Amino acid sequence: MKEQNLVPFENTELLKEISVLRSKKNELYHKSGPNSPIYLDLALKLDFLETQYIEEKIGHLIKD
Repeated sequence: MKEQNLVPFENTELLKEISVLRSKKNELYHKSGPNSPIYLDLALKLDFLETQYIEEKIGHLIKD
């Protein structure tokens, strides 16, 4: 009998948003440097989303 592989939970929408923000943040860093207000806003939002993603992953690991 073949064993089924479980696919771990992934919040793909959150991962896509994180990826887009990382790209925008890198572009802004090269254009205006790390002291730009827009860069700082993106960095804070990205940090929040990455923390949210990690907390979701931990929650699913604990639940399983």
